[in-house]
Amino acid sequence: MPNFRKIIFVLIMSAFVLLGFSACTPPQQNSSIPWARPQEWEGRIPGMGG
Repeated sequence: MPNFRKIIFVLIMSAFVLLGFSACTPPQQNSSIPWARPQEWEGRIPGMGG
C-alpha cells in the first residue's frame, strides 16, 4: 500500500507542476500609442514654471 500512495502523490504533484507551467499570460497588445515619447513636463526643474 505505501507504494500506491507514492504513485498517487507523484501524480498529484505532477499535475500541480503542469498547472503551474500552463499559467495564463496577458495577451500581447499591439497599440499605436507611443508610450516611449517623453511628456512636455519631463526634463524640467520642478517648481519652475514655463
